[in-house]
Amino acid sequence: LRNATTDNPVVALQKYQDDNPRKSLIKSIPVVDDTNFEVQDLLVGHEYGTYYAFNPTDGTTALVMIREPRVFLDVVLANPYHNEPLAGLSVSENTRIAFRIASPDVGAIYQAGGVYPATVDIVLTHPGGAESTVISGLNFAGLNVSSTRFYTDD
Repeated sequence: LRNATTDNPVVALQKYQDDNPRKSLIKSIPVVDDTNFEVQDLLVGHEYGTYYAFNPTDGTTALVMIREPRVFLDVVLANPYHNEPLAGLSVSENTRIAFRIASPDVGAIYQAGGVYPATVDIVLTHPGGAESTVISGLNFAGLNVSSTRFYTDD
């Protein structure tokens, strides 16, 4: 994110009106150590979008896209029929199914030290209202979000 010529450290990520650094500053997120930092959701609020790396000497340098980490869930037929969604359909209890989890803006790029810390729990609600992450001995808690789309039967 630094200016390659000056190599001055980035001190903030800044968001500007209309994504234009010549317009007014909307939000500034401090960066203590530009070689290793996290962008905390608390500091972003709901101001997702284009931010610019900034330091007082160089001004704005590189673009950074901050997107809301969202997860999508579908029920599909089990492998090799993952392209067959089951939303709104009834299937027999012998039909093999899988959950498709998609996280297009997080996925494989969300790493910390080479480890995938993002996990999801699939919580199923039974007809009586009880909730569980285990079905027929299969645990659907703590699933690693290690790609932009994955299936529970992979």
